[in-house]
Amino acid sequence: MNSLSVSNPPHMTLVESSPGWGGIGMGADGKFRIDGSALKAGYKCSTAATLRYGWGLTAKAEKAALLAGTAFHKAAAEHLLGVELSQALWHFDTIYKDWAQVNVAADDKLAWMNTRLITQKWIEAHPLEGEGAVRGWPFAVTHVEVPFEVPLTEVDGVEVLFVGRMDVAGEYLGGYVVVDHKTTGFINAMWTDQWAMDGQVTGYIWAARQLLRDKPVVGAFINGVQFSKLPNDGARKCKDHGVKYAECGPMHAKWEVVGLLERNAVMVENWLAEAVPMAQGLYRLWKQAGADMEVLPQLHGGDVHWGVPVV
Repeated sequence: MNSLSVSNPPHMTLVESSPGWGGIGMGADGKFRIDGSALKAGYKCSTAATLRYGWGLTAKAEKAALLAGTAFHKAAAEHLLGVELSQALWHFDTIYKDWAQVNVAADDKLAWMNTRLITQKWIEAHPLEGEGAVRGWPFAVTHVEVPFEVPLTEVDGVEVLFVGRMDVAGEYLGGYVVVDHKTTGFINAMWTDQWAMDGQVTGYIWAARQLLRDKPVVGAFINGVQFSKLPNDGARKCKDHGVKYAECGPMHAKWEVVGLLERNAVMVENWLAEAVPMAQGLYRLWKQAGADMEVLPQLHGGDVHWGVPVV
């Protein structure tokens, strides 16, 4: 990715410090890489997608959720690889603790202690039980943190690769499934229902079918973890547990597995029909804007949406 040539706007911040940023951009091999999150963002606003995934910039208010989610992903991966609880939480702390203690209020739902405790309770509730089995999961884990690059299209003589990282690949009903960790502020029916037709899930299933050939890829699961404020009131009594909230707060940690999320051939073809022109358009915008942030809003008279009509 090109380095920024101007200072970050005051309301924006780097998602992670360069050169570790791994968003969309041109590789040393001359191939352009783009992921499912960038494509999904591009359908809403291609300018925002370029800022977030091309340059690694996001609103400061969003960085806490992004970093806390990244920290959970790392801790969960280490747990699934068999490390001790303390070591898994050390990885969580390394990513999130210092930044959160400076930038997030101690009583906020995304405070370090609150999110760390939820992560701890999730790990404790999902012990490894041998042969890839994880308590509470209907599938067996076969791979953890699987990076991939799959050819998606070509634009202006440049190959575009669809890239990503499967949090978990597992076996289910004689085939493979892709498992994606998602942290969120609130898990309800609206949140769980969104994944039934989600394009990012479809993209991961399509990529997995290009890479895993010995068995069918039957679909995906979402491992949802709720990063909400755990109750800790020392005076009020919990109606569910019959004790003060200060005693049962950690018992209110919430998570849910969503799936099986299936994708047939028509759904995958429809995803490709939208993903290809979006990827091509984001490449052209990235190429024209380069590292000059001032140029971006001027291109094409403002924001451009590829693959979808602008009304």
